[in-house]
Amino acid sequence: MRLPLLAFMISALLLAACGGDDTSSTASEADFKTLLGETCTSFYAEAGALQTQLSELAITEQSSEADKEQALATVEQIQERSAQFLDDLRGLPDPPEESAQEDLAALVDSTESFLEVQGETFGNVEQILDGTASSADQQAVVEGRSQLEAELAEQRVLLSRLDVPECLPPQ
Repeated sequence: MRLPLLAFMISALLLAACGGDDTSSTASEADFKTLLGETCTSFYAEAGALQTQLSELAITEQSSEADKEQALATVEQIQERSAQFLDDLRGLPDPPEESAQEDLAALVDSTESFLEVQGETFGNVEQILDGTASSADQQAVVEGRSQLEAELAEQRVLLSRLDVPECLPPQ
């Protein structure tokens, strides 16, 4: 069985990590959009390379232990980079409009929730790969995917309102 969930969650990271919060300075709208766009572009380049690496492994339950270990190491790199990316975004200056600031705060909250659920779900995927997953673990992966999809839907709305095309990957 191919594990399309891994690919889904990695792709979802490309969207999930755009946001900003808790800053003390304000930038012009143009400057803010430029900074946010550059940050997203940089993250997408890095995450895209990791996603490609993971996809090329084509992990299944029957994959070699070495391939499974490499896939899990790649997933860890993605999670670490995503957490760092979220921190980087928190350091961006606020946009000038209050509504955009509210959207960014909501986006950060949603992204934090996404990363938490993603970490839990990856843990269950690891158990599936090593053959120790219970039916409850498998159900948790399905539920985790639903939660991730809900967070992504909210994030797409917020990112659309922020109007930074670099942060809206194609669907």
